[in-house]
Amino acid sequence: MKYILDFDRTLFDTQAYVATVKQAGLTLEQRITPDIWDQYQVRDFLYPEVLDWLRSKNKADLHILTAISPELGPLATEFQKQKLHSGNFFEFVSDITFMTGDKGSYVKEIAGDTEAVFLDDKVSHHISVHDHAPAVHCVLIRRPGESSAEAATADFVTVSNLNELDQYIETIGGNTR
Repeated sequence: MKYILDFDRTLFDTQAYVATVKQAGLTLEQRITPDIWDQYQVRDFLYPEVLDWLRSKNKADLHILTAISPELGPLATEFQKQKLHSGNFFEFVSDITFMTGDKGSYVKEIAGDTEAVFLDDKVSHHISVHDHAPAVHCVLIRRPGESSAEAATADFVTVSNLNELDQYIETIGGNTR
């Protein structure tokens, strides 16, 4: 099974990061700069099960697909790239794709002909994946404390952590290793 994973609000606790840097008195411009990762450790903001879960998988089966948010300013792209590179995620995953727009065409290309699961917190990305790569299993992640208004209207399997994702994969007859 190929896992195509979103990063923010899926592996990375964005709310915890924002709360920490706000408490430190940093402005939005100071928070969205690549240099911030010289002061903070990305791995300190991962959800509790993430590192163990990543270690339990075959590196060749893991791919991070993360969106760039240009609306956050001119440093948004470098901020996101430095965030993932500073966390040394290539220790766990075969590849990381940085992208803008909808994720459907990217997921189609990454999945190819292999059985794959796409995990993301945004319904709009799931709709795009469903349209471009209907054979890919779409699983919506809704972490505790995250808004669920969008999820309530969605017709996707929903999990709250990566261990629940493994439980879902087992129900469809997939291998979680």
